[in-house]
Amino acid sequence: MKFRSIQEQNGTMFGELADMVEKPNTRVAKSLKPNGYYYVMSGYYVFKPSIFSYIEKTKPDSKNEIQITDAIKLAIENGEKVNAFMHAKIRNGKMIPCEYWDVGIPEDYKRANERLLGEKIDKCLRSEG
Repeated sequence: MKFRSIQEQNGTMFGELADMVEKPNTRVAKSLKPNGYYYVMSGYYVFKPSIFSYIEKTKPDSKNEIQITDAIKLAIENGEKVNAFMHAKIRNGKMIPCEYWDVGIPEDYKRANERLLGEKIDKCLRSEG
């Protein structure tokens, strides 16, 4: 992921995406390495209804599947503001990664939902205008 801007609100880090690449090769991954850290897309998304128009415009990949990350990229390329939340904190002016939340089983997914809702995610989403 490549960010246009990064903000912190009540301890929650989020930023506007400038670009994202699903499963980049090593060279591309190194070019998208902000603040010395690699970032992963967790597959945990919140969308406005406008995402459906981008999904409809997204071309299937080589396996004839439509990838949500391709639709997100298309939205960014068309001027949509897309924010990403990070498990990170700012210390001494540097972004430091926090723990990774596994959401591979229903109980962990529920805990992640509870944590994100506890961070008042709605305030961060409303800040995008």
